[in-house]
Amino acid sequence: MHLINGRLDTPQCRVSAAFLNRLATDSADAEDGLEHVYTQVDPRGADIVLFLLQPTAAAAAAAADRLLLRMLDAEALHDWRLAHRAGLLPRGTDDQR
Repeated sequence: MHLINGRLDTPQCRVSAAFLNRLATDSADAEDGLEHVYTQVDPRGADIVLFLLQPTAAAAAAAADRLLLRMLDAEALHDWRLAHRAGLLPRGTDDQR
């Protein structure tokens, strides 16, 4: 399991964390390996934590990128952008990048 943090920015956030959680779940493909999502919104966007079941950090990062970009295709997020994405690796993992 890998944790990927993402930040989506917008000029003015008009959606709820629950909406973004649902959008992430609905946007995920089976190969993304999405196990859980946590979102916190603020006036300028949202921080999203994706829990992805992937064999490596690189695979998790690629899955997160695909998923976050699919989310940004939603009409409700037409003025949003991906500000950044970073992975957190389990302790003792030699797949540190």
